Formats: sequence, C-alpha cells, structure tokens
Amino acid sequence: MAVGVRGFIQGRIASAGTVLSWPAGTAAGDLALVHCGGTYPNSGPQSPGWTPVGHKAFWKVLTSADVGSSLTVNASHVKAAVFTACKGVGRTSTQNGLKVQAAGSYLWVETSRSASPIAPATYRQGNEWKDENGYWQAAYALASGAGWAAVPSMGSGTTSYSYELMPASVPSAPILVSPAAGATINQAAAQGFSWQHQSAFDQTGYRLRLTTGATVRWVDSSGALQATEQSVASASSSATVAAGALTSGAAYTWAVATQDANGWSVYSAERAVNPIAPPSVTSVTVASPAEDLSPEVSWAASAGYGVIEAHQTWITPATSTAPEQSTLWTSGVVAGTVSPDAAPNSAPWVSGQSLKAWVRAWQTGGVAATLASSAFTVSWTPPATPTLTANITSSPPTVSISGVALGRSVQIEQRLDGATWTALTTTPATGTTLGPIPSPLAATGAAVSFRARQAAVVDGVSMWSAWSSIVTVTPAASGCYVVDDTDRSVYLVAHLQQDGPRSIVQGIGATYGLGADSARVDRTPEAGESGSLVWIVDDQAERDTLMAFLSARRVFWIAFPPDAGVGLPARRVARTTQRAWERLAQTGLIAHRHVPMSWVEQPE
Repeated sequence: MAVGVRGFIQGRIASAGTVLSWPAGTAAGDLALVHCGGTYPNSGPQSPGWTPVGHKAFWKVLTSADVGSSLTVNASHVKAAVFTACKGVGRTSTQNGLKVQAAGSYLWVETSRSASPIAPATYRQGNEWKDENGYWQAAYALASGAGWAAVPSMGSGTTSYSYELMPASVPSAPILVSPAAGATINQAAAQGFSWQHQSAFDQTGYRLRLTTGATVRWVDSSGALQATEQSVASASSSATVAAGALTSGAAYTWAVATQDANGWSVYSAERAVNPIAPPSVTSVTVASPAEDLSPEVSWAASAGYGVIEAHQTWITPATSTAPEQSTLWTSGVVAGTVSPDAAPNSAPWVSGQSLKAWVRAWQTGGVAATLASSAFTVSWTPPATPTLTANITSSPPTVSISGVALGRSVQIEQRLDGATWTALTTTPATGTTLGPIPSPLAATGAAVSFRARQAAVVDGVSMWSAWSSIVTVTPAASGCYVVDDTDRSVYLVAHLQQDGPRSIVQGIGATYGLGADSARVDRTPEAGESGSLVWIVDDQAERDTLMAFLSARRVFWIAFPPDAGVGLPARRVARTTQRAWERLAQTGLIAHRHVPMSWVEQPE
C-alpha cells in the first residue's frame, strides 16, 4: 500500500505551548511528522509517544486519543504534515534528497533560505513564510519510488532536511503466547488462547484456527467452532474456546492471524495443544472429634487421562469460596494419592468455627480438579477465665489470681505506661489460686493495669482462656529493686548509696578535613541513658546475693527509689563494668560493703 498525504499544517512562527489542529480527515493510524524549530526548553510535541528523527523533527503513528485532541508544541516555528498508509520514517539526510528504499514511499523536505522563492511551488505544502529570524521557510512532499528522490529546482543557498516516509505493510505473523507448545489442557473447561500482535498499528481483528487431522475449524466471537474462516473484529490479543468444544484425546494444532489498518497478516506457525478429560475428585470428608486439634481430610479421585500424580489439601473458613482464600492450613503439593491428610495441631483454630476442607488433584499432563467438603468444626472446651485482684498496700505491689486449675500455666501481664502490655510472669498454678505475685516495676506512683489468663493443654497444645477483667490501680512510689528481665516478678531489694552522673548514649565524632576552616561533627541517633551508681550492702551474705544476681543476667531492670516522693522510671540496663566491691571499715564490728557499677540502657 502506497503512502499518501492526508494533509499538512501551514508553517508558522510559534512559541511555547502553541496549539495545532490536525488537517481535515486525520484518523487513527495516520503518521504525523512535525518539525519544531527554535530553542525553547523541552522543544517539540508535548504529548507522549513521539519519536525524534533528527533536526528537531518528531513522528508518531496517531491513536484515536491523539486525533481526538489538539497537538501542543514548544517551538519558535513549526511545520507539520500527516500521511496515510505510512509505517514510519526511514532514512534522513541534511540535504535536498536521499535514496528511497522502496516503491510507494514519500519524500518530505523542510527548508529555509534567506531569499524567496526557495523552489517551484509544484510540491510545496502551503505558502512560503518568514520565521522569527527573517528566513524564508517551506515544506515539500513528493511521492517516490525506490531510488534517488529530491525536490527539483531548489534555490542555491537553501538549507534542507529530507525524510523518507516508508509505506505500511500488513502485520507480521503474530507470536503465540499460551497455551505453551504441546500443553495439555482441560477439555471440559473454557480455554484461553493468547498471542502478540506484530505491527506498529493497533490490532483490529483476529482469526483463530484449530486443526486436528484433516479437520480445520475457526473460533467465532462466542468461542464456538465453525467450519468456515471466521474474522473477529477485536483489539484483544486473546480469545476463549468454549468448554467442551474440543475433542478429548485428539491432537490439535492452533494458529492465529491478525489484522490492522493495513490488512491481514499470514497465520502464525502452528503450535500443538492436547485437550484431555479432567480428573474427578469424588468425595472429601473430614474426621474432627471434639478435643482433637488435628482434623484428618480423606478424599477420593479418579483420572480422566493417565493417573493422579499429585494433590493438595486446604482448610479454610466455611465462608471461603476458593481454597486460596483465608487459608488456615495447607498441605502444599504432595506427590501421589495418599489419604487422609492430617492438619497439624498448631494451626490457628478457633473453637467451634465453621470450616471446610478442599482437595485439588492433578493428573498426568497437569490438568486438575477441585472439590470442597461439607462444613465441620474443630472444637474443644476452653479453660475458664480467671479472676485477678491487686494489692497496693504491700511493697512492692502484688496481684493474686483465683479460678485457676492445678498445674495449668497462668500468664500475667502488666501495662505500666497506659498503652503497652508487657509480661509480668508465666507460672504454673499450684492450686485453685495463685499468688500473691509481686510487681516491683509497678511501684512508680502512676496508674498501672494487670490482666491474667490460664491455658489448658488440648491435644498437646496450650489453648488459652479469655483474659480476665483488667484491674487498674495506682501504687505508691516506693522501694528500690533490681528486677529479672525474663520473669519480672523475680527481684531483689537493693539499697542505693550513690546515683552517679548520667549521660545520653550517643556517638559524636569531629573530623578536620585538609584545608577545612572548621571541624565536621557527626552524631549518631540518641540511644537512651548511661550512668554509674554504688550499691550498699549490710554484710557479705547480702553482697554474695547481689553479686550472683548481677552475674546471672546480661540484661535486667533497675527500679530507682522515688525522688522527693516522685516515682522515677525504671531502666532496662546492661552492666558495663566488672563486678567489684569495697569493704567500708577494716573492723569486725562493721560488715558494710560498697558495690560500684556502671550501666547502659537497653531497648526492650
């Protein structure tokens, strides 16, 4: 198909943001070639998709969106033309003329000259005109076959730039995407076929052909097979063949041809595809007795082709509409047909929740079928919710738990900052009550909250009760303690002889570059506090107890004594000096000792 001229835009002086209207009849699929002279920033068309092609010229195969709106350019002056049946700009030159590669082409030459006329008007598009610098400007277009082409009788001293407009051709054969070559597909299900259209022009139609033996069929717009060639008007690069349209066990090949504004491509190479009958999962049942957290899923399946080679089991809420939706447990893909599949007791079950199991079985060739069970439950009797009370008259404050069972694990949490729950202790109940349990970190003079729950062991898994009602109290700020980090009910009463200087933990470095007139100072983020202190103990036994506590723990808490009755925040710390002590008096009458220690705060 030969290139033609749709129309042109009369050259003119322009500016940043100049708006141009397309020539009458411009349509999607036409090629626009625009020269944007001058030095404006971002010079050229201000819409996406334009290809630069030398000397401030740009081309684009127009879309319906392009045609539906005006063209905005940044330029000192502008020339433009629109061509039909053109696939792109080929060769260019910085003179009047070039060697055209193929018949049916066009040559577009844009020119400037200090004097008029530039050339005879025979091939000129519109009138000659003066640009912003007083030079005469014009553009010329002439049809050309293969070989040398130029505008005849061009005036001497003319500056010319030539562009070859190449004729469009029909699309190349499309590239097939899916199904893959030799793929096995489910004959009983609708099957998608997809490809890649091979043209600079948009696809406007397709032909999908399926062949088995001597039988050739084409797919119509509804997905049915027809004995005559079917041309489907569509920009889509995929089509669906209706379920059951293909014969199970027959060997097929498929091919596609596509259409654009320039015509139809040849058919692609044939690709093999093998429709087969799918497998059938005939039953899915679940055994899930009360107090058993490992439900067993039994199933049966038969192959429509070959054998069942693998399967996968899921358990989901009964409301799920697919096995991958809100999955609570899955076996993963398991080779073979082993049944039943047992879910682990560690899955996140909720007692009495309505569930269902799914089984998907794959047969030889990879085709699968899926079936869900009827609803079932995983259930157990949860332990009773315990009751918690707090005593703030003791020092430190304590909590007591009632309504627990002998041997059951009891978890107690505290909220010291009004926002975050942290562990106080987890310990087995020694009867139907537990406590009092001390909380040395709570003695700060601020409101603190406590809660507790107990666990029953079901099928080897600890299943927790609901939390008790929250109890909030305000203990007095009192005492000084060192507290275990793992079990924060374990502590020692400590006596602080001296609380030394503290500082903010931060790395600060000063460097002096060669020739610099000042120091560069770098700082790391602040990371809590550090300090030093001195404990005082009454005798050697108390010293040994404190030393053993410090030796056994890399990280622990210090609950500092109140400051003029005002509670101070406890610090989670690590010791940064070796254990040491000092005997205050060298006499048998006084056994006091000082225990100095430096510390640095640790994040929780």
